[in-house]
Parts: sequence; structure tokens; C-alpha cells
Amino acid sequence: MKKNKKIMIIISSLMLIVILITTIIFINNNHHYKVRIVSSDGSLLQELTIKKGDNLENVAIPEKEGYIFVSWVKDGTYINETDPIYENITITPKYTETPEVIDYHVITFNIDGEIKTQNVKVGEKIERPKDPKKDRYTFLGWYIGDELYNFDTIPDKDLVLIAKFKKDYLTITYDLNGGSGTFKEEIEENSYLKEPATPTKFGYHFVRWTTKDDKEFDFSKKITEDITLKAQWAPIDYVKVTFNSMGGNQINVKMIESGTTLEDLPIPTKEGYTFKYWSLSGEKFEKNIPITKDIILEAIYEKNN
Repeated sequence: MKKNKKIMIIISSLMLIVILITTIIFINNNHHYKVRIVSSDGSLLQELTIKKGDNLENVAIPEKEGYIFVSWVKDGTYINETDPIYENITITPKYTETPEVIDYHVITFNIDGEIKTQNVKVGEKIERPKDPKKDRYTFLGWYIGDELYNFDTIPDKDLVLIAKFKKDYLTITYDLNGGSGTFKEEIEENSYLKEPATPTKFGYHFVRWTTKDDKEFDFSKKITEDITLKAQWAPIDYVKVTFNSMGGNQINVKMIESGTTLEDLPIPTKEGYTFKYWSLSGEKFEKNIPITKDIILEAIYEKNN
């Protein structure tokens, strides 16, 4: 018995270790991403793993003789090395040729991936270039990371200056949530949004527009950022109106929204009789009365002479 008990304890311990190792592997696999660094011709230079949310600041830059590193590029687009990583990515280092004159600092200007360089003599200021233009954007200035560069300072090393822009418009996206589709409009920042035409959805009432946090949108407030408005709906309650023509021609049942009225009442025909009115529970039915439940209307006739 003691021997069997020892064996069971060993087996249980081994199972616990396996579960622990599996859990650790699972956690590691779900909190790390692979970064593949490839050359301009697509050949692999390096592959590494970084934690979820880390950035490229501490990634070693492959050296290229006669060149200086400018930026990381992903799918042809410049990547800010301080941006957090939340997926597996493949990046390429972009370089600019190192000038032969060593008494100069190389100043690189990056305009949405378009690279221009300026050689600045040691001890002199950078000549500020002409502000770049970008359709429907306002140029904010030249930045190093998140800091606006001061052109009155004298650089003491090679620099990469990034052109930053701000959109001149805001995008409003309307999610019709099962309605007739999704559409967008663009407005100026700090302006008011005009409420669009009420959308429709079969079998539902439109209730309101809500923001991403499910709060009702206030059209009296100025818009300061891109937003998505989602249509909220409430199902329509229907009631059934049955027409008993009392021996006359057959009239189809009508389904109408609860609380509404019958706009047009059908006129039945019966040979030898003239139709007078519709009756509900023995009383003449008035079509301007809202209907909130299923009803049966009976035709009342007068016999012809």
C-alpha cells in the first residue's frame, strides 16, 4: 500500500509539472510577437521575439558599411520606433549614404517616408526647409520623437527629423446596425454635426444614435475627433385586423403597427345589399381610433329594395 501511495504521489507531481510547463508556454506564446528584419531584397537579417506592447527602441540596427540608419519601414511605410507592437511584423531598415566629409552632420528629413538630407557643418544651425504640403492636412512642424525640433539650436550629431501633420477634417462614420448600410461624412474640427435623415429598418423603430460607449450622442456639442455613431433600434409591435365581410367578398387580413389607425378601410360587396359601415363589438367602428390589440371587424349592410 505504501509503495502504491508513493507511486501515486510521483504521478500526481509529474502531472502538476506538465500542467505548469504547458501554462507557462501558453502564456509566453500569447504575450510575445516575432519581429523579422529583412534587407531591401527580402533576405532575412535577423528574427527576434519581443513582449506584447514593447517597441523597437532597443532593437539592434543592422550595420551597413558606408550608410547610416534612417528608419524602420513596414510595407513601404515609416514606423515610429516608439510605437507599441501588437502583432507579428516584418520590417526593413532604411539607410542613407554616409557623406564622405566628416566635418558635417547629416540631417535627414522624413516626410511620410519620402527622405531628403541636408549636410550641416559642425557648429552651424540646420537650415529650415520649406514647410511640406499635404492635401487636407496642416503641417505641425519637424519632430524628433514627440518633441518639436528647435531650429535655433546647433546639432551635435546626425539627426532624423519627422514631418508631422494634422488632419483638417474629421470623419463621422454612421453604422446603421442592420439598416441600409454604413456611410461616412467629413466635417471641420470644432463644428457641429447636423443630424442625418432618420434611417429605416424593416420591422423596427429608429431610437437614437449612440457613441462607442453606448451613450446617446448629443448633436448640440462640437466635434473634436473622429467618431462612429451607431443606430439603435426597437422592434415594432404589430396587431392583426381581421375583416368579416358577413357573406360578402373575401378581404385579406391587415397587419398594422400597434397604436396606429386604419387609414383606408376596405369596402366589401354583397349581392342584394349595400354596405353601410364596419362594426366592432356591436358598435360602429371609427377609423381614427388607435388600435392596440388584435380586432375583428364585421360588415354591416342594408338590404336593397
